[in-house]
Amino acid sequence: MILTPIISIIVPCFNEVATIDLLLGAIHSQTFPLSQLELIIADGGSGDGTLVVIEQFKASHPGISIQVISNPEKQIPAALNRAILVARGQYIVRLDAHSIPSRKYLQKCKEVLDSNEAANVGGLWDIQPGSKTWIERFIPFAAKNPSIFRPKTICIT
Repeated sequence: MILTPIISIIVPCFNEVATIDLLLGAIHSQTFPLSQLELIIADGGSGDGTLVVIEQFKASHPGISIQVISNPEKQIPAALNRAILVARGQYIVRLDAHSIPSRKYLQKCKEVLDSNEAANVGGLWDIQPGSKTWIERFIPFAAKNPSIFRPKTICIT
């Protein structure tokens, strides 16, 4: 286990057995040194095998600090708050349990934060609209264009 991580990755999670291994694999493949990060998964009581997948990954990848904490409220904001409270890193990266960040995502986020006055950095999401309502058409647009809402946001791809 590392003493002081540079990056704390926080992940709200609930019944993500189909995707959590993809996230864990993507984190393991990062170009940012694994010894300088910690992964905190705030689980809302998954009952589908998600925790088994996480434990198996932890056992076979001892070089990554992975901590699972409880989120009894089963709500994303509560999960994030609980994870932030135990995070020790200089930077906090928020991912979803079904995210698949690119290999250089963490490295690029840190480089941009270190070299700019950005208040926030993040990546673009590839979200496919679920139906034809204006809200469901707007969600992919907003996710791909975050700087229209927060001018000091820099997107990393």
